[in-house]
Amino acid sequence: MLFAIFGHDRNGALARRLEVRPQHLARIDQLVEENRILIAGPLPKATDESSTEEGFHGSLIIGEFDSIEEARRWAEGDPYFTEGVFEKVDVFPFRQVRP
Repeated sequence: MLFAIFGHDRNGALARRLEVRPQHLARIDQLVEENRILIAGPLPKATDESSTEEGFHGSLIIGEFDSIEEARRWAEGDPYFTEGVFEKVDVFPFRQVRP
């Protein structure tokens, strides 16, 4: 089943986000290799695609997990959560109705 994982960045977390990014992406890449990711990416505060100076609202991942509990465990084990980038993580069931 698909689940939407929304990690909310802490205020002022940009520097930490950039430090931890390689570990976070390695974890995402594992799900990609397992063909379990529908889409994943950051939610920037700026509308200019090239700018990261304003930071991010957080990140969104829509992925395949066996249960909401598994999706929560995965989200809470992500380096952005364990290393203090995310203030909180919300997990919701997701139904894809269009490509």
